[in-house]
Amino acid sequence: MYSYIGFVSSVAMKYPAIMEMPAERQELIAGSRHNLITTILIMPVISTKLRARLLDALAHPNRIRILEAIRSGHTCSCEIAPDLNLEQSNLSRHMKILVDRDILIPERDGVRINYRIADEDIFKLLDMAGQLIRRNAERSILEEAE
Repeated sequence: MYSYIGFVSSVAMKYPAIMEMPAERQELIAGSRHNLITTILIMPVISTKLRARLLDALAHPNRIRILEAIRSGHTCSCEIAPDLNLEQSNLSRHMKILVDRDILIPERDGVRINYRIADEDIFKLLDMAGQLIRRNAERSILEEAE
């Protein structure tokens, strides 16, 4: 009889692609009766890895600046690059990461590629990070004043 860890390890070895799948594909697997138990048992591992991948995608100042530019209405990299003072190659590398992590969705419009946010909640996450930073700064100032 497998222990929980042994079972999860064997499932991860048998289905390594599950660990890297976007959430939508994981939901499709969970809908499959054959993989339902497997998915439920390894979901905590998948969830942790997916959160880490998402936060890793946001862990560069230029990627946050790109998201803020899109929030303010820019949709094409041809508009974003000059506004952020980024070389096109540098911008493309960061955009690819955001697309690969399912944060941005590219849409071709003739020769232009416009980008839209996959889920507007990403801005809530960025706003919450800003609030945490402000509160930590305030707390540090108050502690120094004591």
